Amino acid sequence: MKLARALFFVALILAALSTAALAQDPSKAVTAKGAISVDKVRQGRSFQVAVVLDVGQIFHINSNQPKDPNLIPTKVEPVKTEGVIYGPVTYPRGEEKKFKFSDDPLSVYSGRVVVKFPARTTLKLPLGAQTVRAKLSYQACNDQACFPPKTIEVAIPVEVVGANAKVSPANEDIFGAARTAKPKGK
Repeated sequence: MKLARALFFVALILAALSTAALAQDPSKAVTAKGAISVDKVRQGRSFQVAVVLDVGQIFHINSNQPKDPNLIPTKVEPVKTEGVIYGPVTYPRGEEKKFKFSDDPLSVYSGRVVVKFPARTTLKLPLGAQTVRAKLSYQACNDQACFPPKTIEVAIPVEVVGANAKVSPANEDIFGAARTAKPKGK
């Protein structure tokens, strides 16, 4: 009976340790999804795009303007799409945080991070289901070490409708009432 009880406690301890190890898995440090500011996208009209990052609790990523030039910045790049023109990407301000591995505070993101950019469709963009894409590059770190940089593609499905179709605001929790500048171009 004592042996069975000892084995049970050893199994519990091993399970707890493996759960803790999984929680620190850098491949799970960041999840990303895309959102647009309207329920449907009209041909020849502007809309907003957001890439929403959720940084795991024990991790951080460098801001888009890290203080140390040797650190890899977080970067979102819209992927060229025929029939869509993109404007400049805007990033939130990084948080200043001090870590054991650095003498000076670093500019980082943690928690929920929203990166936005304006877009405008042309009349050449076909009606129906389309996909807008953005590449996200980042380097995840915990309070002791940084992990290899990673680049992922974020696919954002959009429904394209005619230029005069009725559309409604969407994802107001991300975009609110304010809209950023329209992209310049064709």
